[in-house]
Parts: sequence; C-alpha cells; structure tokens
Amino acid sequence: MDSAVRSTLYHVTDRKLKKIAAQIERYNEIKAYIQYQVASKSTKTEQIQALLHGCKTYGITTGRNGMSIKNTLQRDIEIQGVKYEYASLFGKLVTEWMQNPNDAIKQLNASTEQQVDTDDSNYDSTSTSDSFEPVGRKEMHEQRQEWESYAFVGLERDQIAIDEYLNDLFSSAKQAKKVKETPLHQLQTTMSNFDVMEPKRFTEDIVRWCIDGVIQSDLFAGQKRKALVDLKSCPAVLKEMADVLNMDLDGIEDWKWDPAPVRLSMRPQLNGKYRVYNHEEIHQALFLHFIGARWSVYMKKAFTAFYHSGAWSQTPFRAMDRKSRRRREHFLGPAARVARNRQITVRDTRRRMYHTEFFMTQLPNALKTASRDHGDDGHQEDLISYSQKHVADTSKSPLEIKESMHRLATTDLLLNKKLYGEFTIVQSDFKWFGPAMPHDTIFAVLKFLGIKSQWLTFFRAFLETPTVWSQDGPSGSVTTRKRGIPMSHVLSDALGEAVLFCLDFAVNQKSGGSDLYRFHDDLLFWGQESVCIRAWKALLDFSQVMGLELNEKKTGSVQVFEDQPVARPLAEGLPAGDITWGFLRLDPSECRWLVDESKIKEHVAELHRQLKTCRSVFAWIQAWNSYVCRFLATNMGRPAACFGVEHVEMVTRAFADIQRTLFQELLAGEEDCSSVNEFLRRQIKARFGVDNVPDGFLFFPTRLGGLGVRNPLIPLNAVRDIQVKKTLPEDEIRRAFEEDEEEYEAAKKRFEQGDTRLASYPPDQVSDSAEQFLSLAEFTSFREETSTNLGSAFNALLQPTVMHNLEGWGDSAPFADFTYSGQEMGKLRDPYWTWIFGGIEIGKKGMLPLGLVDELESERPRWSG
Repeated sequence: MDSAVRSTLYHVTDRKLKKIAAQIERYNEIKAYIQYQVASKSTKTEQIQALLHGCKTYGITTGRNGMSIKNTLQRDIEIQGVKYEYASLFGKLVTEWMQNPNDAIKQLNASTEQQVDTDDSNYDSTSTSDSFEPVGRKEMHEQRQEWESYAFVGLERDQIAIDEYLNDLFSSAKQAKKVKETPLHQLQTTMSNFDVMEPKRFTEDIVRWCIDGVIQSDLFAGQKRKALVDLKSCPAVLKEMADVLNMDLDGIEDWKWDPAPVRLSMRPQLNGKYRVYNHEEIHQALFLHFIGARWSVYMKKAFTAFYHSGAWSQTPFRAMDRKSRRRREHFLGPAARVARNRQITVRDTRRRMYHTEFFMTQLPNALKTASRDHGDDGHQEDLISYSQKHVADTSKSPLEIKESMHRLATTDLLLNKKLYGEFTIVQSDFKWFGPAMPHDTIFAVLKFLGIKSQWLTFFRAFLETPTVWSQDGPSGSVTTRKRGIPMSHVLSDALGEAVLFCLDFAVNQKSGGSDLYRFHDDLLFWGQESVCIRAWKALLDFSQVMGLELNEKKTGSVQVFEDQPVARPLAEGLPAGDITWGFLRLDPSECRWLVDESKIKEHVAELHRQLKTCRSVFAWIQAWNSYVCRFLATNMGRPAACFGVEHVEMVTRAFADIQRTLFQELLAGEEDCSSVNEFLRRQIKARFGVDNVPDGFLFFPTRLGGLGVRNPLIPLNAVRDIQVKKTLPEDEIRRAFEEDEEEYEAAKKRFEQGDTRLASYPPDQVSDSAEQFLSLAEFTSFREETSTNLGSAFNALLQPTVMHNLEGWGDSAPFADFTYSGQEMGKLRDPYWTWIFGGIEIGKKGMLPLGLVDELESERPRWSG
C-alpha cells in the first residue's frame, strides 16, 4: 500500500478517535442524566420505568440474563459505556503501532525505499542516496563472511566423473529395448522438449499470478513489496509489463541481469539466523518467476513419470517372495488378496505418502502454486489456523509436510520396534546448501538430464549474478557469484531439486528399495540397520562426487531396541550424533521425543531480545504470536496420536517454564509475573493509564475489537482430553497383533473345514505337505504387506490431534449475533475461539480502525538484527 493510502488510513483513524472521544463525553452526560432521573424516583417500579425510558430514548441495547430487571438495565448502561472506552483504547493502540515502528521495520523501509528509487537506472557506485550505515549484530557479520567464502569462491568439479557416476547410477533405467524408450531415455527426451510447455507467453493474468508468487516467496519486503502489491490493481501497467516481458522471452539466449549489479541484503530470521536475499528490479523478478514456475512444474511431471516408470525400486524391507505369496493364496484363498485390494496396509500407506507428500515436494504441481515462503516465520500459519485447516483443506503447507514426515518416522519407530525388535534412523543435511552448490555440479546434472544448451546458457547467466551489498553503501565492491543458487527464487528450487532428484534415486537404488525422506536438503531415512548403512554410504558417495559437504552438527544416528538388555552399540557404518526435530531430541532409552531444554533456553533469550525492541503494544503482540504460538509451538511438535498424551503434558510444562522465565527477565525480576495477560495489563496501564484490562480485550480477535493475543496452552489443553481417552500409542499396534491372531484362527478353521478355495498351484510350489496349514509365525511374517489390521493402526497413529469446539457449541455459535463477511466469519469459526470467551464483542465495530490494522498486519513481522 502506498504512502498516500496509508496516510489516509491514519487520518481516518485519527478522526475515529476524535469521534469516539466526543461520543464518550456525550454518553457520560446521558448516563449521568439517566442516573439522576432514576435517583429522583421513590419506588422501585418508578426507577425501572425511568431506566427503560432512558435506554429507549437514547438507543441503549438491553437484554435479560437472569438478574433482576433493574440490575440488568443498569448493567446494560455500563456495558455500552465500556464498549466506547475500549474502542477508544483500541484506536490509541493502533495509532501507537503505526507511529512507533520497530528498528527492523524502519531500516527495512529506508533500504527498500532507496531500492525502489534506483530500480529504473543502473547502479552508480558514487550515488549518495545509498547512504545507510552497516548494522547488525556480530553474528550477522560472521555469517556474511562465511556466506561469501562459499558464494564468491568457485569450486571446480570433474564433470566427466559426475557423468560417469550418473550413467552408472541410472544403468538399470537405460537397458536397451528394441522399440520402447527406456525410463531414462523418456526422461531425457521430456527434458529436451521443455519449449512445448504452455503457457509460453505473458498475459495480464499471468503477470498477476507472477506477482502473487513473488510476494509469497518473500523476496521483497517493505516499500518494494507494497509497490508490487499496488501493481496488481493497474491494468494498463500490467499490459505494458506483459509486452516488455514477452520481448525478454524472445531474447532468452541473450538475457542478463539488468540493472546490474544486483543488490544483496541480509535479513534476520525468527530463529536468530540470517539469510541473504537478492533485490533485483521488479520486472526481473516477475520474469524469473515465470521461467522458474514453468520449469518447476515441468520437472515435477517428468520426475514423477520416471518414479512410476518401473525404474524406482518398490521393494521394502522383508518383502514377500513369490513362493510365500503362492502359499498364502493356496491356504487363504481370496482372503490373501484382500489387503492388496483395500490399499490400507503399512506398505501401501508408506508408498502413497512418499509419492503424494514427500517426493519432489519442493516442486509445485501447477503454475499458480509455484511459490513458497523461504523464511522460517510462517506468517499466516500457527497453532490456531492449523486446527481449522485440517478440517477444511487437504493441501499441505511446507510446515505440515515436515510435520507429516515427523509423524511417519515416529509411527515407523513404534512399528519396527514391535515387528523386528529394533529401529534405526539417520539424519543429516548439507552445509550451506544454497550458497555452496558448485555450478559445475548443476550443469553436469542438467546436461545429463537432456536439457538443451540454450537453457543452460540462460541458467548460467542467472546463477553468475553480479552483486553488491546494500549495506556497504556507495563504496561497495561488485562481485560475481561463482557458487550456489539465489535465495527466494522458484527457479533456484528447480535447479536444486534437479540435483537432489539424483540423490533420491541413488539412495533408493543403493539401499535396496528404501526411500530418502527429504525436505529440500533436510535428509532422513530409517528402518533396519542394514538398510540404513547402505543408504548412508550412498549419501556419502553422492556428496563426494557432487562436491557437497554434509553438516556434522546436524548429522546423527539413533537405534531403538524393544528390549534394552539386547541393545548394541551403533554400527561403524553409521554416523554418530543425536536425532533432532526442531526443539525435540529422540531419546533411545525412553523411545520417544523429549524437549531439548538447552535449545529452549537459547530461543527464549532470542525472544526476550526481540520483544525488548518492540515499540508498541500491537508490535509486541505480533512478535509474541509469531514467536511463541508458531515458532516455539511447532518446533516442540504438534499433538498427534503417535506421540500420545505424554507429549502434550511435556510441551505444556515447557510453555509454563518459558513464560515464567521470559516475564521475569522482561521485568528484570522486579515484579512477580508469569503470564502474558498480566504483563500486557501492566504495559497498557503504564502507557495509557487504563487499569484492570479484562482478559477478553486482550485475547479476543481484532475483528471483534480485541487485541488478538494468542495463548499456546489453549490448543494443548483442548486436545489433552482427547489424547487421555486414547490408548497408549504402542497399544494400537498390540491390538492389531491380537486381531491378526484372531484372523489366523478363523482362517485355519475355514481351511480345516474345507471352506477355503485352493489356488491351482502344484503342491511342490507351496509346501511339502499342501494340507498342513500355515503356522502363526508364517501367517504374520509379512505383516507390513498383508495385515489390514496393522495398516489401520498405522494410519490411526499418523493422524494429528486437532481441536474441536467445546461441547454444545456449533461451528458459529459464539458469533451468531454478529454480522461479518463470510471471510471474517471463516476466521472466527475456528474452534480456538470457542475456548476463549464465546459471543462477546469488546468494542463498537464501526468505530474500530480495522483498515489500518489490516494494513499493518499485511507486513509480516521483521526481526531485529
């Protein structure tokens, strides 16, 4: 939103505040007059009549709720006055928010205003407009130096060696056929035919969804982001933009960064780390997004076709051989095929999840969804929106994909431990994957995949970016990138995933059919020890050939045993180190995830630092909601069936400790305060002189006149009772085993009674004695592939535990009396709000400056460096 519109909103808000002040003064006069009239009456009946007459005359809403008529009317008069007062306080808090931006926002706006001014001309190193001073903590400068040591220093790789490695890896997928193309040839042919993909040209609509994609990727911030938003509402400009972008497409082979050099900036993330962002001209960003979106969707389809071609191994650990399958069909008859037909076995569930949720998950299925938030803030995603999303939406965000992977690993831990007596899991990621990827590696892989030379030329121009640091000002030197891929570009995702597709296939082939569970460069695989050893070796070999370095700090292995007395040391072929997920650490002795208190302490210190920089109550609340209710909550794991009630109670205790520690530090130990509501009451009293602010004003949504403070304990308490009613996670598997035994006895009885239709296999292909029924051990020896009972238990354990409305409340019961738009009601129907206060409206809706709130909330929280 441009400065003129924001200024208008500010003046509208100021006018509302003045209007509220006048109405409060007028209302106090009315209230005093009514009270005077009541006091002048001698009987109770006359006093009630005076109250009714006063309320009717001055339009004061009345209602009964079990109290005496007189007390009810007096209460209605008081409530009307309170609504005016809290509408006034709400407006003052919004004004404070706008007039006192945090340092991070001011620095961001100052830098992006300057960037917008210089986008239309080439960078002049002598310009005096680029004059802000270097800022940031010591950590920022240290991370910049390390980033530069990768991005600006080339790493040559032997492209012939890479080609030989890939040819050997894909050898099983390129065996000669007389007529039909092999899976590898099909993949290479598809990649070479990219130019047939539609759409090939820009239109006004395409420019609009490119704008949406760039905004979603969080490439731009501050004024430059607002300029991009404003561009969507200018049809004439969009048409001109489409024409110019199509001219660039016509000269794709000669494309280069223009204007150049491209400015770089370091942006602090919520976790205290920094990321390096390009700030190219808007026209260039839209052009690159269109190219990147097309390539991403095209690659996803090509890689998926290869996955289904038969080249990808689908053989799991302890797979059923032909003779075992025939024996089952001989003794069980049609019942032997039931599991495969129903598609609910453990093996089928794993395969479906890998394909639909984890395989090439960074690449989109459609052009309009070709964007993702590369930051860690998750501005619109938190505990509250999550509880509703699973009910109404089947799509998964990046956070939900990672959480689904976490639940699958945990459920497989429970299963493998019971089935095989042990479970092994290995974790790693690549060190500085984005900045450190050798360009030689990228081009060797792309060439092997069959991509044409004209596109390789374009990709090289994209990667070898001429850059200059914004924070260095006019004296900054121009340096060309020699390694890595730019941050927050969908084209970067496509190039990175092309390389990592080869890693996925390598682990699958070298491990004997196991899959690498990967989100970008976060790597996980699990199962039995022998499988994990082979997968780890495949990962090491790939890294060495491609010139990638594994991050030792995030690399480790854990083995869990059903019986601790038989536990053995970690095998030599596996890496040492912990297995972690967010702030959780897998404890092999307890066979569950535990909160890592050292990580919590580190991030509470960072949260304390960020909250201290907030210059307004609303900014403080925004930071609190993002950090506590999204970042801390999700990194301790959202409730799920496989985690059990112990996990909910552990996280609840952790949040209690976090709040106690945090508020003691914020108040320097001078006052006793252990809750967010008590802390905010003190802040509001100190800044605005309003005492005894009720919880409703703090916690109710801004749509209804509250401040929208979110409580991370409510979702936990709301699901705790659900988890308590469930059995322990391990009991789900034990129950499935018992049901399998019941099925075995029933099948044996049918066979002995001659009710089973025998398969027409010769006796020597099924057993020495075709009349002796399967033993229980043989009947259950391939449970992952045959047991529908175990499949049902496995699927049940994978489910997240989500909030439900309080008993007796409908989807919209708390808000039935309010007239809001469908979009607003959709937000308010979340079960979270029924756990707050029900149908209460804090302020007078028409007097609330919600337009200004929406504008201020549109810019996600920016963290201080």
